[in-house]
Amino acid sequence: MSTVNLQAIAQEKTVYSIPTIRQNRDLVSSLQSSLNVMGFSAGTVDGIWDGDTEAAYKTFAKQYGFKADELSPKAARFILSSSGANVRPSPSPSPNPSPNNNGGSRKPEVTPQPSPSNHKGDVLKEALEFSLKWEGGFVDHPNDLGGATNKGITTATYNEYLWRKGRPRQSVRNITDAEVNEIYRDLFWMPSQADRMIRALAIVHFDTAVNFGVGGSVMFLQEVLNLGVDGVFGAKTRAALEKANTLQTAKRYCQARIDYRHQRVRENSSQKVFLQGWLNRDNDLMSYISNLR
Repeated sequence: MSTVNLQAIAQEKTVYSIPTIRQNRDLVSSLQSSLNVMGFSAGTVDGIWDGDTEAAYKTFAKQYGFKADELSPKAARFILSSSGANVRPSPSPSPNPSPNNNGGSRKPEVTPQPSPSNHKGDVLKEALEFSLKWEGGFVDHPNDLGGATNKGITTATYNEYLWRKGRPRQSVRNITDAEVNEIYRDLFWMPSQADRMIRALAIVHFDTAVNFGVGGSVMFLQEVLNLGVDGVFGAKTRAALEKANTLQTAKRYCQARIDYRHQRVRENSSQKVFLQGWLNRDNDLMSYISNLR
């Protein structure tokens, strides 16, 4: 399967077993890169399916409801979308085209995104200020499943960013404000497509991408819009958003987050230590958007 990559898997119907995936170093490199961007620490991007990669993929699969022993087209589309890459339709005709493989030592390409307008840039600045108020500085809580973070950026995301820049890995403790702004713009704001939304909804959606990853934020949005939930911002999601790009949608979105916090604690009692902090943030977000003028 040497020619198979994430982009190809996302466009077909074949489900690949993990033992088969392990044989393709280019594909494993692409998976490692994407999982790191999503906040699941897959370790060094070297194409070797080691213990870190295995653990990262199992954690990803469990969190988003995929099978841990396979890579399906739906999972591949979700990974591509969540890591900031657009799933490109196949060049051959297809009745249902889906909304780049990078392997070896080559750095992954980031799909170019249009620059936000000055107005949207102002909203991004406002959204980032809200999120950073809650993210704080360097944190490495032993029960935090995301690991060490600084200003909301995980170690895996920061080192993936440095790798893309051709720079050596370092502790996220050393991240600069300029790097924080660039990471949030290029890996969260634009891939989540928050720039398509009205001010209130954009702020909620961006903060959710920061909290739950880009794919997670799209899943919340799809749930609020009463769509099938797959984490991919495709044509159906765009069409539904156009009809419901409103403050009311933003408020329902906040409530969906609050509901999920309680569900998460019911499923994993170790997370109860974070519950009040999560709810404080969600309630503050609801209050903030409700008072926008």
